[in-house]
Amino acid sequence: MAKDSSLCFNDVVARLSRAVSSPAGLDGGLMSIQYASPLVAALLLKIVQLRESHPHLLASANKERLTRLAGAVVRSGGSIGEARTVMRAFGK
Repeated sequence: MAKDSSLCFNDVVARLSRAVSSPAGLDGGLMSIQYASPLVAALLLKIVQLRESHPHLLASANKERLTRLAGAVVRSGGSIGEARTVMRAFGK
């Protein structure tokens, strides 16, 4: 019998909570987000390119909003990197 999807979600949240409760786990989680942010931004910009070359696809994709979002994702990755540096400096 398959697990209920809410139970599976709860298991994932519980595991993530335990992982980031230690300083090393928190640093690892933040590092994953930091390094993934340029990839997410590249995917958002690729959606913008696809929208320009195929206007009938992705009709709800707004070029300006997606471009701003990609910039915000990259900036947040930089801020997370700075936070990791400060955390390491103070031993957290």
